[in-house]
Amino acid sequence: MTLPVALQHGGASPTAPGTHGRSKSRTCGLHICAVVLCVSAADSTTAAHSGLTFSDDCAEQQRLYQAGLVGDVVWPGFYIICVEAAATTASMNEVSATDFVFSDGSRLPGPPAGSDTEALTAYLEGSVLSHLGAQGLRSDDPTQGDPTIVRSRFDWSQYRLGSKLFTTDGQPVDSAEGLTTLSTVYLFEGGQFLWPGFHIGFERNITVPNGLADGPITLQTLSLRPLAFRVKHFLSGAECKHIVKLSKKHLQPSMVVQQASDNSEEQGTSAAHQSRTSSNTGLSRGATATVLRIERRAHEISRLPYELGEQLQVVKYDQGQKYEAHRDFFHSNDYYGNPQMLDMVDCGARNRLSTLFWYLNTVPEGGETYFPRALNASGVEYNRWNYNYADCYLGLAVKPRQGSGVLFYSMLPNSELDERSLHGGCPPRGESKSKWGANQWTYNKMDTPNNGQCGPRISGHRSDL
Repeated sequence: MTLPVALQHGGASPTAPGTHGRSKSRTCGLHICAVVLCVSAADSTTAAHSGLTFSDDCAEQQRLYQAGLVGDVVWPGFYIICVEAAATTASMNEVSATDFVFSDGSRLPGPPAGSDTEALTAYLEGSVLSHLGAQGLRSDDPTQGDPTIVRSRFDWSQYRLGSKLFTTDGQPVDSAEGLTTLSTVYLFEGGQFLWPGFHIGFERNITVPNGLADGPITLQTLSLRPLAFRVKHFLSGAECKHIVKLSKKHLQPSMVVQQASDNSEEQGTSAAHQSRTSSNTGLSRGATATVLRIERRAHEISRLPYELGEQLQVVKYDQGQKYEAHRDFFHSNDYYGNPQMLDMVDCGARNRLSTLFWYLNTVPEGGETYFPRALNASGVEYNRWNYNYADCYLGLAVKPRQGSGVLFYSMLPNSELDERSLHGGCPPRGESKSKWGANQWTYNKMDTPNNGQCGPRISGHRSDL
């Protein structure tokens, strides 16, 4: 049975079908903002590997990534591959010019020299994934037995993107020739790039083209599941004021979209709901030169194509207003009776991959973005999930600071959906008059029109929570 979880643009009333035992101590959840936003001087790993200084050392990246897979942390569909010159020189476009070296030390000849994008994808889907499976580095179960990785009931394989290689800086590798100058590549089975988090507190500086930002933008890992980052130095004060001024007169009460656990005849329609009491408005793409500059900056940070983004949403929370924990993704199982929604998500292959939410003002008290099912540095929930969607301090809570933001992913590297991306907005409290924010949603792929005609339902997979 699908739990009634409110969606961002989607949702049923968050009810509690049952409760679980929870820790009596709320210290970890309550103070996690201070904990995760500081890098301990005693953490030599963080100190040594902040920024991109380690990026040329492929074996160290493999080690660092494996070390982060603790507790319940799994990140299926992602592999760090070392690239070395092949022992045999390439000739006649038949022999590979490179060898691939995997985290277990095993080797595989790289793609044949001269391979274009199509041939490279075929090589990855065939030779590389087969090798990973044979070496025990890849599971046949896309969820790896994790009930918080949720699958569509429908077969969406015909709509999925193929596996793809990227540089460590998020640039696509589209041919065998592009590998010859690289020492490390990232393989994503879902075909889109996600920044690896490595460990809580890890930092990297992101460069964007001249004119789109005033300087480097820093990503600091807040969580590995969901994968979430603090984005430092994203907006200037003037840009924050510009968005607020542009939006003030157009705010309307926020809505949610009905799903299967509501009235089935209203699936996909918007309605006001007590779980979401804020106000919001949309800004058309490129509404002003400043908006366009911010949009392009957001896509440069995520390394996801501009055409996959939605229009900006601007939100305002007055004192006491909230948005209870919800998903940003649209789960196809929640809309099985709505062909239009199934068409939009390609039966489960297409969804919101990332959300970049930024803060337009500093909120002294309250107003946090919270992730109640986030895992801590030991790979376990801060406090056991108890189906209380309104509890702001059950897990990770990120304090609003003007000009900074939070980048998080609703999908995993293999394109499955991450229930740990459940998140909400806490009400401003005390002397905090209001909270202003804006966000950029980005999909993993373009829509493939199918009129909601999905393939057969899949059996044997856990698809509901």
